Amino acid sequence: MGSQIENLKEELTFLRKNHQEEVEKLKAQIANSSVSVRVNDRKNVDLGDIMSKIREKYEKIADQNREDIEQMYQTKFQDLSQAVARGNDAVQLAKRDANNLRCQVQPLEAELNGLLIQNRSLEQTLGDTEDRWNSELDELNRTIAKLEQELRMLCSHIEQQAEKYQSLLDVKCKLDREISAYQGLLEEDAIQ
Repeated sequence: MGSQIENLKEELTFLRKNHQEEVEKLKAQIANSSVSVRVNDRKNVDLGDIMSKIREKYEKIADQNREDIEQMYQTKFQDLSQAVARGNDAVQLAKRDANNLRCQVQPLEAELNGLLIQNRSLEQTLGDTEDRWNSELDELNRTIAKLEQELRMLCSHIEQQAEKYQSLLDVKCKLDREISAYQGLLEEDAIQ
């Protein structure tokens, strides 16, 4: 019976250590992942802040899961110690509790894997968004450059047309003066 208790204690210690390592790996992966996006746009989008909030959220979830499991282990371990004092039937009950713990750890590990997959997906989405925004920004910059060139050409054309108009207006005024002078001469000839 003593060896069974020791085996159960070792198993609980192993499960705790294994879960703690998984949580630390997740924290390290989240802490080491960073994406910097810079978009020259009037809207100020702080993607680093968004990633920090996402990272903070998953760290809190991982910490809460670790605390919940630690509390669960403590409770089950106390139950196990009391069961050993009551005898052989209690040891069987403790074995069943240990099996239940294994069953509870498996969904938590699955949840942790799901969070890791979700984190990778969010990072991929962020990268795709950055690429799309950069592409759209390049297209907008090309369009702006084209429109600015067209505007310069249009202004130059308008200036040329204005110069031609002014030149024609000057010629018209000169012709009007000459016609008036010629009519005056004709009227003088007619009077004489």
